[in-house]
Amino acid sequence: EATAGAVGSRGLELHHRLARVAVPADGVLDLDDLARARCADRVAEALVEAGAEGAVVDVGGVLRLAGSAADGSAWVIEVPDPDEPGAVSARLGIAEGACATVLRPTAGLRSVTVLAADAATAVVPAAAGDLDLLVASGRPALVVSADGTYRGLGGVEGYLRR
Repeated sequence: EATAGAVGSRGLELHHRLARVAVPADGVLDLDDLARARCADRVAEALVEAGAEGAVVDVGGVLRLAGSAADGSAWVIEVPDPDEPGAVSARLGIAEGACATVLRPTAGLRSVTVLAADAATAVVPAAAGDLDLLVASGRPALVVSADGTYRGLGGVEGYLRR
């Protein structure tokens, strides 16, 4: 369900009774982003369950924030600049949840950053790079188009920090 309408999901057949997915002969099923997200979710949750007050887990650009920051304020996430390695294009503050940034998910986009309650939910629309899917999801997102234009979706402006 999470991939419904995602780029590249066309042609996939889900066999619920057999618990398998059929991929078209000319297709590829790439679960790298989703696997990183699930790892980030599970590790962050396990750290808090083990007694940590807060945890930030980054698995290949997919962040999961659990518990609370040391001073009780929001966690501040630095969104990478898609054109300058090491530079920051935005800072987002969230109390708990996840952030996934995917650089160049499609030819028409330089980057997509999505906020969600968990990393697995954030990474699917970020990796898909489908603006219609992002808008329909209502999730806070920061999109940088091919021409360098920044576009905020889903109220992401409320998360911006200086």
